[in-house]
Amino acid sequence: MTSPPDPAPPRRRAEADAAAALETSTARVADRLWIGGAHATLPDEVTVVLTLEDTAPPITAGGVTETCAPFPDSRWQPIDTHAVTTALDGANRTDRDVLVRCRHGINRSALIAALVLVTRGTDPQETIDTIRLARPGALTNPYFVELIHTWPHDPMRDRI
Repeated sequence: MTSPPDPAPPRRRAEADAAAALETSTARVADRLWIGGAHATLPDEVTVVLTLEDTAPPITAGGVTETCAPFPDSRWQPIDTHAVTTALDGANRTDRDVLVRCRHGINRSALIAALVLVTRGTDPQETIDTIRLARPGALTNPYFVELIHTWPHDPMRDRI
């Protein structure tokens, strides 16, 4: 008699474990600015959360303000990044720590954090390098990387 097949090959289990780890972790990418996954445990310092994933559970922690602004990890569907960066910049000016979260905390959250930093005057490539150092595997969407590089000069930025 043979045993039933393993429900998931080891590689798929490892990939699922890695995805789950990303969903629950956070990384500080700059002063008062964090990125993380949809199920991330809130760092004690965070009092503002910007959620970019429409399936993320709501934040229920007391004293934490959450704003939801979901958009896809895609080049082809419009996002209102200008409004999101304006909201984040305003939150940061109030001396509050902000967590930007999406499903895995590697593309959409990293994009918004990068645009906040670029808007504040940080060099785009330096911003990308900083975020990738803080969150290995971040910014794998080539359109988002292109957008970070063109953000200050992109005439379409209000329509993204």
